[in-house]
Amino acid sequence: MEANNIIILGAGASADYGIPLWEELKDLIPKELKNDNSKVAGIVKEIIEKASKDNLTIDKALFDKLETIEEAAYNNCHNLFFSTLEKIFNNKRKMNTNGWLISFLEKNINLNNHYNFFKENIIINFNYDNILCAKLYNFFSQPRDTKIREEARANNKSIENIKEKYSEIKDYYAYIDQYPTKYNIFHPHGRFSNYETDDYNNGKPISCYDATGIFKEVNSKLFTLFGNKPLNLIVLGVSPTSLEYNLKKLELDFFKYRSKMHFTCFKEGELNTYLDYFKERFKLEDKNLIKYKDCLEFAEKFEN
Repeated sequence: MEANNIIILGAGASADYGIPLWEELKDLIPKELKNDNSKVAGIVKEIIEKASKDNLTIDKALFDKLETIEEAAYNNCHNLFFSTLEKIFNNKRKMNTNGWLISFLEKNINLNNHYNFFKENIIINFNYDNILCAKLYNFFSQPRDTKIREEARANNKSIENIKEKYSEIKDYYAYIDQYPTKYNIFHPHGRFSNYETDDYNNGKPISCYDATGIFKEVNSKLFTLFGNKPLNLIVLGVSPTSLEYNLKKLELDFFKYRSKMHFTCFKEGELNTYLDYFKERFKLEDKNLIKYKDCLEFAEKFEN
C-alpha cells in the first residue's frame, strides 16, 4: 500500500462475519428479552421500537431516553441493552470465515514487512463487536506462529523453548502481543472484547453521545499522525443514517491533501445520500468518489 489511509468501519463491515445489521437486530433484541418482564426490559423495548419507527441510530434513541428518565434507570437500560447485544453477537458471529478483511489484507499486505501497514493506515472501528480486530490480530500473528512452529519442528523442541531461544522470534512475539495498543486502531464507541488493549473506556461499549472526550483524543492522534500528509478516506459499512452521527465527531476537515474517498453503498437507492454528504463535507469531486457495492467488492478492487 502506497498512500496513507483512514479506514472507517461501520456495522456493515462486520456483516460478512455473521454480525446482524439493524434490520435484524430490531427484531432479535425484543425476542431475546421477551421473557423479561422487568421495567428496565420494557424501557429497552421502547427504545428499540422508537429507533425503528423514527429511523434513528440506536445511540440517538438511547441518548433521547436519557433526557426522560433518571440517570440510574438509564444506566440499567444501557447495561441491559449492551449485555443483550453482546449475547446476540456471540451467538451469530462466524469466526471461521475469512471474509472481506482477510481478502483485503492478503491482496495488499506483505507479511514480511507488515509493520508499514500501521504506519500508513489508521483504523477507526465504530462497531461494538470485536470480530474485525480479532481477524486483524490472527492475520498478523501468522508469520510469528508459522516461524515458531517451523523452528520447533526442525529442532525437535517445544514451542516454548523456541520462543525463549530465538531473540528475533521473541521480539516479534512481544510486538504482536501489544495488539492493538501500539497500532493505530481506535474504538470511539468502545467494544466487546477480551483484549485489554487501549485506553478508550476500558473496552466497555458506550453511546457515541457519551464519547466526547474519547473523540478529542482520537482527533488529536489523527492530526499528529496524518495532519499534513496525502491520504485516502475509506468508509466501509457505514449506513446513511450513521454518517452524520459518527463522522461529524471526527475532525477530518484539516487534511489538506485528500486523494480519494472509497465507500460502500449496499443499496443503490441510497447512493445520492452518500455522494451529497461526501461532496459537501470533504469538498471532493465526483471523479474522486469511488463506490463499492459491499466490502468484498472493495477488497477485490481497491487500489491506492
